Amino acid sequence: MSRHPVARLLRPLASLKMTVVLMALSMLLIFAGTLAQIDNGIWWVQRHYFNCLWLIWDVPGVSWLKVPLPGGYALGGLMFVNLLAAHTLRFRLSWRRSGIILLHAGIVLLLVGQFATSLSQVETQMVIPVGGSSNYSEDPRHMELAVIDPTPIDHLVVVAIPQSKLTEGATVADGRLPFTVKVEKWFANAELHRAGGGTAAVADRGVGRQLVAVAQAVVPGTSSGRDCPAAYVKLTGAKGTDLGIWLLFWRPDLRDMPTAQPQQVEVDGRPYLISLRPRRYYHPYRIYLDRFIHEDYPGTNRPKWYESQVRLVDKTGNVDRKVRIYMNNPLRYAGQTFYQASFLAGDSGTILQVVRNRYWLIPYVSCVMVGLGLLIHFALSLTRFASRRTEDRP
Repeated sequence: MSRHPVARLLRPLASLKMTVVLMALSMLLIFAGTLAQIDNGIWWVQRHYFNCLWLIWDVPGVSWLKVPLPGGYALGGLMFVNLLAAHTLRFRLSWRRSGIILLHAGIVLLLVGQFATSLSQVETQMVIPVGGSSNYSEDPRHMELAVIDPTPIDHLVVVAIPQSKLTEGATVADGRLPFTVKVEKWFANAELHRAGGGTAAVADRGVGRQLVAVAQAVVPGTSSGRDCPAAYVKLTGAKGTDLGIWLLFWRPDLRDMPTAQPQQVEVDGRPYLISLRPRRYYHPYRIYLDRFIHEDYPGTNRPKWYESQVRLVDKTGNVDRKVRIYMNNPLRYAGQTFYQASFLAGDSGTILQVVRNRYWLIPYVSCVMVGLGLLIHFALSLTRFASRRTEDRP
């Protein structure tokens, strides 16, 4: 047994028992995360169970039992250390072990790539009506309160307050805003009902005078539905002027309805627009939807095929070309990938999933390395086995 201090340090980290324990904890974490999707959204579960160092698991059905667990980042990091320590102590560079070395290198690359992806990847959606165009995509998992100054002739001046600042009871004041915003009530998911019949309106300005927001449980990860956030906000002018309480909400099914349009607030005779909307990411190019094709399986409502025939225009890069986007045939441009994700009701438009991931090639490279490593390892093992059989023959 080596007495080198580095070897003594690495030996517990390279333990096979540690590998088994980490695999068992990973399985438990996946089990806990799957159960958590019964009551929570899939993105919430991903952030609180897998993209973290540790968590407290509230075991379903046993209210008093709370189990501390390592999160996905901790388990992935420990697996990475365990694998590297094992290679440092036990494995030697040789042709006979080339398959195993390549296989493990692929796993290490996959772990590193997944960690980098979880920190940097941005997923948004671009909604384009047929015959229309868009130069921005939206993140429906994160809201923003947009205050818009429409008075300039050739552009809009927009100040966006991120959802992280829209906590209940918080007051947002910014020199760029014509008023302060106090969040009276925040709903992660809400239903809208008509005011009246014993239900009094909370808001005294805008469409909120006819509507009431009622809190609902968040949509679980096992459902295909989506949360519809809402908020009651109190606006106060720079001179202390009471601008009233407003109901702001976002619902994808009311996207084109008048009640879902930005509401107008007048401050010292000057109009401003306010709305609650998904966080927007603007792009230096524009995509036009020329045609949308949708086919169902005969006798069903299950989509068989849908594609978007778009025109990409980027004046900064002198680009003007037509592209077909359909399943397994995305558009890749300017570091982003546009996938055909869904469509609007009545085939009136398309919904493209827009993914910015600089490390998108890593999983493919990792899988090739693992597959090639397995192939080399089994080929060498088969060769050695065949050689021994030949030598044993009389």
